[in-house]
Amino acid sequence: MKVPKHHHLDTLADQLGILEEIRDDLGEILSDYQISRYPDVSGDIPYLQYSLEISVEKIAHANNIFYKLKKYYESIL
Repeated sequence: MKVPKHHHLDTLADQLGILEEIRDDLGEILSDYQISRYPDVSGDIPYLQYSLEISVEKIAHANNIFYKLKKYYESIL
């Protein structure tokens, strides 16, 4: 299976058929993806918007997504 190319993570997850499985975690980091990709969107220096606590939470959500994606790809290979 070829991975579709898309900049909208929710659309990409939907195209892969895994949106429901990662929706909650994705919702927690989606705005961060936009800020990291387009730093001028935030109107502030992006790294100043994150405390250690917020960063740890965001990384946990990203790790959950990667874990679920790994399981997904292992199941189709």
